Amino acid sequence: MAYASVEDVQGEFKGISFTGTSNVTEDTVTAQIDQADALINSYLGMRYSVPVTADASTLALLKMFSSVLVAARIKGILEVKQETNKDANQNVRTGMSTKDVITQLQAIRDGQIVLSGATTLIAAGGAFYSRNQVASEEPVMRKDCKQW
Repeated sequence: MAYASVEDVQGEFKGISFTGTSNVTEDTVTAQIDQADALINSYLGMRYSVPVTADASTLALLKMFSSVLVAARIKGILEVKQETNKDANQNVRTGMSTKDVITQLQAIRDGQIVLSGATTLIAAGGAFYSRNQVASEEPVMRKDCKQW
């Protein structure tokens, strides 16, 4: 199950449709969605069972992440393949960037953002229980002191 569809990605662009004869084909978009979802799952898989099948709000968030990642790649392809691109701001999107998406995925992986309805793989936020990890305490090493 893909988080986004070709139509979702196409919605990121004004007046562009992906066909067999366009600069970016529908098959290319589908392949890039699969790749974006694999990246998303590589982060989420550290904490949740993937692919995530959760409530609608969580799936909407993941759809946005997938669409942003794919749209950024397609934007680059379109800018290179357009012969008449005279406007420096052509196809410029606003909103989340790929860097923003990666930052959010890292926050989900690290437990700073919780996906509602997703099946967690890790009890107490770690592969094993640690009071320090649960309390977000950083380890302190002392010099000239027996610590163990």
